[in-house]
Formats: sequence, structure tokens, C-alpha cells
Amino acid sequence: MNQLFIRLRYLNKYPIIVGIFLTLLISCKKETPEPLYTKGVITGRVNINAFESDNEENKYSDIVVKAYGPYGEKSTSVSYENYYASFKFEGLGNGTYRVSVSKKGYGTVEAYSLKIFENDTVYAGYFDLYKQNPYATVPLSIMQDEPDSQNKSIISFTIGEHNSPLVMFLSSRPDVAYNKYQSVHVNMTSDNTKFLIYVNRMPFITGTKVYCILYPYAGEYYGYFNPKYGVKIFSSIIPSKHSTVFSFIMP
Repeated sequence: MNQLFIRLRYLNKYPIIVGIFLTLLISCKKETPEPLYTKGVITGRVNINAFESDNEENKYSDIVVKAYGPYGEKSTSVSYENYYASFKFEGLGNGTYRVSVSKKGYGTVEAYSLKIFENDTVYAGYFDLYKQNPYATVPLSIMQDEPDSQNKSIISFTIGEHNSPLVMFLSSRPDVAYNKYQSVHVNMTSDNTKFLIYVNRMPFITGTKVYCILYPYAGEYYGYFNPKYGVKIFSSIIPSKHSTVFSFIMP
């Protein structure tokens, strides 16, 4: 108690010293660097893949486009003209950028390592957004079928009821997920009660315990490579909607 009183009395006695100390502390905060050039441009196109009752132009409302670079974050809007939706960032400094395009109910697509030098104009690419299905169901039961002695190139699963196309992610680790996997497969059969994958399309050696998980997706094999995770990300996947993790031994 006495020590606390002494410290408070010291601070009250020397307010100028305390003020100088706080000023120096704040001034040490890292500041955003100033760019050498400020006329860089990033452009891109956007496509919405879903039937809408509204006209084409209205499909492209409420799209959020952001650029992340060495000088902070910038936002821009999507313009629609002659049946094309596009965006443009202007006044960018030199450096490396990441562009993110998202729309509620459609997920997010990103482009990485966009480098601007001096007053470059960089094309970020074509951003495809697929409508997510919030009503999609996942199978509650998944069971590996007995191996077919006549056809050892296929692994077959019997799956429970569901109402959406499914994509399977596989890994040798039990924490397999849409952003943590070593192999990915869409169903190779139109039979809604089965899920087939080809043995020669998997990177696992014989005897490996392989963990799997199923997610509903838009039915299009589209995604983007995310260097943070080192894998392709499907933008139409809802991360919280998936089956339980199941496993099998690689034949």
C-alpha cells in the first residue's frame, strides 16, 4: 500500500516527465510507409453464377471488393456495362497486393501476389462467385463398401440422404477440412447413394489411414489457390456445413 502511494505521488509530482514519456512512446508507433509512386492500377472482372429473378445488373449489387497492400486497405465498387462486371483500383503505390471479392451468400474469391512497380496496370483476373446453398444437407451416415475384387482402382462409399452435390477432402491427418487436405474429389457417379473415388488419383501409399470429410458445394469444380493454407479453396462451400470425419485404410 505504501509503495503504491509513493508511486502515485511521484507521478503527480512530475506530470511533465510522464507526458514526455507518453509522447515518446506514441511516436515510436510504426507508421505506414509512403509509396514512391501512386499511379498504380489493379483491374479485374466478376461473374455471378446463379439464376436471379432480378435483371443482370442487380445481381452485381452488394459485391465487396478490397485490395490489401503495404499502405493499408482500399475498397472499390463493381461497375456493370455491356454485360460485363468489372472493378478498378487507382492511385495505388508500388508493392505487392491481395485482392478480395465477396458477396453475401456467395463466399469469397481472392487473388494473391499482384505486384505493382512504378505506375503499372495489373489485371487481377476473372472472379467467379457461385451461390452457396444454405439449405444443403450432408449425409449423416457414410460407410465404405466392400472392395470390388474385379475393380481395385475404385473405392466406393455408401452415403446417407443429402440434397446437394458433394465434394470430399482427404488427408492423412484427422483434422482434415476444406482448407486442410492433401487430396480432393468430386463424386464420380450419378448414383445419389454412392460416392466413388479413384485410387490412382490419391497421394497416399498402401496401408495409410486416410481421413475424409464431405461438404456440399455448388456443383462447379471452381476455386482459387490460397497460399496461406497451400491448397485450393472452394468459394461456394459453407465452412460450418460438413459431414463427420470418417476414415479408411488405403488399399
